[in-house]
Formats: sequence, C-alpha cells, structure tokens
Amino acid sequence: MGSKRDKLGRFVKGSHSAVGTEFKKGEHTSSKTEFRIGCVPWNKGKKGCFSKETVAVMREKAIQRITEGQILYKNTSIEIALQKELDKTNLKYETHVPLCKVAVVDIFLREYNVIVQADGDYWHNLHKVKERDINQDKILKKDGYKVFRFWEHEINKDSRECIQKVQDFISLQGEV
Repeated sequence: MGSKRDKLGRFVKGSHSAVGTEFKKGEHTSSKTEFRIGCVPWNKGKKGCFSKETVAVMREKAIQRITEGQILYKNTSIEIALQKELDKTNLKYETHVPLCKVAVVDIFLREYNVIVQADGDYWHNLHKVKERDINQDKILKKDGYKVFRFWEHEINKDSRECIQKVQDFISLQGEV
C-alpha cells in the first residue's frame, strides 16, 4: 500500500482515474469556453458607458427608491462621530434624507434648513465626485439650504469643532 503522500502526489501531477480527463495545463475548452473565444465584451474600449442624461435619470431613480425606503444607508464612521457630537447639543437631526432630487444628505437639521455632509478624503477628492458635490451644493443653496461640508481628516481631528461651526451659524440665524 502506498503512503498518503503517494496518493496525493498522483492527483497533484494531473492524472485522474477516469480516461480522457487528464489535466491539460493552460487549456480549458469546454463548450461554453469554445463559444466565448473570439467574442468581444460589450464594453471593450468604452469609457463612460452612459450619457450624462442617462446618469441623471439613474440618480433620480435611485433617490426615488431611497425616498420610498427601498434602499437603506449605513452610517460611516465619520457620520457617526458628527452624530455623537450633535446628540450632545440636543439639536434635532435626520440622517440620509433625499433633497431636491439631486442629493441624499448625510445629516439634515430640518428646523434650521441646515445640511451637514461628511466627505471621505478619498472618494470626495475624485474629479467627478468633486463636480457632483459642487453641483449639488449649488442646487441646495438655491433652494434655501445652508450646506456644511467637512472632510474626513477634519472630523477625525476634532468633530466637536465641526459641529461648533454649525452651532455658530444657527446662533447667528437666531439673532437676526
């Protein structure tokens, strides 16, 4: 009787007990694979597969699904840090609220029309995302909202200071 090592070695070397099932290193030609050889992927060589209009419609539909409760958001660590600071101030706020059919805001203080966005250092530094953020802010400001955007490194450094800026704005609004 051979040792365990001999039995395992037989399979590692590529031989099977059934005839015609030997491994052919580098050759995988099942009927499905045969069909795929020579087929070109639908998106090969394309950049940005969707037009700006299509992307806008897709975004609007996504916001509609969020509004209807079909999509749920999970708070990020930086959003949680801001929420903890807001809890200390006793300000009432809502999270992940869709507004103006262009944005789902991270934190919304409805009583004061104040929006707080927590922007991650990586994603919100990308060119397309920066443009989207600027456009969202323009639309939200035009509709009467005050938008605060805080970067991840600012929040991690001192989330209290970020919320203090929001409180200062609210205090100034109360004096007017």
